[in-house]
Amino acid sequence: MALNTRAFFEGQGISRPPLFTGTDYNYWKARMRCFLITLDIDIWGMVETCYTALTTIVGSVTMEKPNDKWDEIDKLRCKNNAKAMNALFCVLDRTEFNRVCACETAYDIWNLLKVTHEGTSQVKDSKLFQLESEFEKFKMEVDEDVDSMYTRFSKIVNDSKILGKSFSNGD
Repeated sequence: MALNTRAFFEGQGISRPPLFTGTDYNYWKARMRCFLITLDIDIWGMVETCYTALTTIVGSVTMEKPNDKWDEIDKLRCKNNAKAMNALFCVLDRTEFNRVCACETAYDIWNLLKVTHEGTSQVKDSKLFQLESEFEKFKMEVDEDVDSMYTRFSKIVNDSKILGKSFSNGD
């Protein structure tokens, strides 16, 4: 009996988060967003909104709130941030982990990965301009089958959507 030589890749199950190795960020980002939401919508909320250290005002001075003064909401927010951070740390290879390991919030991790792999708003605008140009000039290549053409077209549309541009049927 022959051994199955097909490799099993990380992140291909519904209960396993997608591994990120530094390539194909848009693919990973879409899958990771969905994975975090399925864990708990409040965990995804920690990625979308910046968790800040809990503070209290003593006199006219703002100080970090001691743990023994936390209420249930404070504890839950801290716990959800830690869960989101753990989920993000666990899906990164060593290079990507080293890039974000000093971050103290899930929001900071997500945004550092985003800026690193998508670029600043100027870089995103440049990428979007290039994708719009590819979309407008799109046509089937010589000797290209329909499946390959559709895959190429879908990549343009999906990459544009991830960068914030949606095409309508009129486009």
